[in-house]
Amino acid sequence: MLAVLLFHTKVPGFSGGFVGVDVFFVISGFLITSILLKDIADGNHSIPRFYERRIRRIFPALFPVIAFTLVGGAILFDPKSYKDFSESVLGTTLFYSNFVFANQLGYFDTTALQKPLLHTWSLAVEEQFYIAFPLLLVFINRKLKSRYAPWLSVLALSSLAASIYGVEHHQAKTFYLVHDRAWELLVGSLLALRVLPDSSSCRLRRTLSFSGIGLVLYSIFFYSEATPFPGYFAAAPVIGAAMFIYGGMGEELPAANRLLTSKPLVFVGVISYSLYLWHWPFVAFYEYVSYRPLRPADSLAIISASFLAAILSWKYVEQPFRGSSSLLANRKHLFAASGVIMMVTSLVAVVIYNRDGLPYRYFQEKGTVVLPDVRQVEVEKIGDGKICRIGADKVAASFILWGDSHAGHFLQGLAEKAEEYGVSGYTATMPTDIPLIGVNANPFNERVMSFIGEHPEVRTVMIAGIWGAYANGHRYGEAQAVTLTDEADPHAARANSEVMRDGFLRTVDRLLESGRRVVIVSDIPEIGYNAPRLYMVKAVLLGEDINRYVPDRHSYKVWNKEYERIATELASRKGVTILHPEAMLFDRGGHAMLMANNLLLYHDADHLSKYGSHFVAPVFDEVFRGIAGSK
Repeated sequence: MLAVLLFHTKVPGFSGGFVGVDVFFVISGFLITSILLKDIADGNHSIPRFYERRIRRIFPALFPVIAFTLVGGAILFDPKSYKDFSESVLGTTLFYSNFVFANQLGYFDTTALQKPLLHTWSLAVEEQFYIAFPLLLVFINRKLKSRYAPWLSVLALSSLAASIYGVEHHQAKTFYLVHDRAWELLVGSLLALRVLPDSSSCRLRRTLSFSGIGLVLYSIFFYSEATPFPGYFAAAPVIGAAMFIYGGMGEELPAANRLLTSKPLVFVGVISYSLYLWHWPFVAFYEYVSYRPLRPADSLAIISASFLAAILSWKYVEQPFRGSSSLLANRKHLFAASGVIMMVTSLVAVVIYNRDGLPYRYFQEKGTVVLPDVRQVEVEKIGDGKICRIGADKVAASFILWGDSHAGHFLQGLAEKAEEYGVSGYTATMPTDIPLIGVNANPFNERVMSFIGEHPEVRTVMIAGIWGAYANGHRYGEAQAVTLTDEADPHAARANSEVMRDGFLRTVDRLLESGRRVVIVSDIPEIGYNAPRLYMVKAVLLGEDINRYVPDRHSYKVWNKEYERIATELASRKGVTILHPEAMLFDRGGHAMLMANNLLLYHDADHLSKYGSHFVAPVFDEVFRGIAGSK
């Protein structure tokens, strides 16, 4: 637990502290298997009693933390983040949050720091394992002559093989899934079976104990977020924990094991479950508000708050539900109360999700703008891209919008203008690739060119993209590389801006030669932060002036200078028009706007919201007047 806490609070030297969860899985498998085997051997095994113990252990401390995160999220989160968060609330309540996170993100992704229930993936893994495991032990006892070791060994090796394969092919999902983690719990179970002979050699047990703790500490100090995990690398903390436990199973404890019997460490162990539950929401909420990495003082404050919350939770929440005079001592009452709590929490999560994150917590839609859903019909699917039909019915298509996700976010406004002018057209969007032929060898772009050629009625081609990122080689405010290569010479070391210029000239010239009118749409200002989050936290909650966080016209021009140079060159060609939607997104002081008419213009760091698309739609008026006039 201390390793996990120090890793999450960014204390230097604990870059692999996440392996504390793997050590916990081994301990859990060892302890619970020991209890189950004793009950089975005594003829005293009861599935209802087992689940009663699990509920008393898990539920009392968990649901106050869920309630805390729901309230904290309601105060801090923008609507989209709160809606996304509601999925993890439901997953945590019903113990499948590991699947929720496996489908959303990787454990070490930046956005993972904004998921205050992310750590509950390990609870889900554990509970999913223990749904089936007691039944498996009873089955082996009754039907397979109590041959636990061979059957559990087969399961453990199968799970380990799945984990190794998963890390090589889909690491993010493998990190969270029970079948890739079950072997870690089963290693503890095999220890509980005493499949290894008891050793009377103090020297051997001392060697195993020190070696085991050495493997665990090596993992904590030398692993990092870059370590392919779990897979092979999980063997060090898992086998190390098993060696440490085995070394301490004799009558005389080795020195390393005796160290963990010291009162301070035993106390940490006593409160460790509550400490685990409380520390991560503090980290997540703090980083959500602060917009900067944790500093030493921040880490100390979070650690202190986590210990205080854990002590209070252990004393006033966990303890009253355990022991001979526990609350809800009647098992039926305990099960009923647990069911009610799970249903109520689930209902709250569903309401938040279905109400789109309760946007009226921060601002009201005044009712002056009613945006219809865009009517679009998919014409063709090409890999991750697609071509759709939009606009007026029973009218021949006359235009096409071609581009990446920064073309897609104009869809709302474009469809409105098409309906207004009584025209129709197509959208051809591929989320993550530059819409220029001969660049990055993208078959989608060649297919779009072929599609245009097959539809001579399409006379106007609009091209939109995240031009600044393509030209500069990375996203605004991010370090992740965006690489462009010329299809004709993919191994040539050329600047992105040069490759983009050649792609633009090649694409525009081919379109002009085919008699098309070309409209190039300049990119919008990229904010560099999640815009709804920035507005809600900094402007609404903290009352800060957010102009210091957003780009101004000057920084926009600097970021897009290579694109502007290319656009100026292209604008000299007859039949080429350059549109500037970004001009509508700066206020009188020259700063990028996040809100207009009390509505958000962006839905993330660099994409327009539905309203934002509507807001900049007038920039297309001249183009659509020309399209309508040429019908």
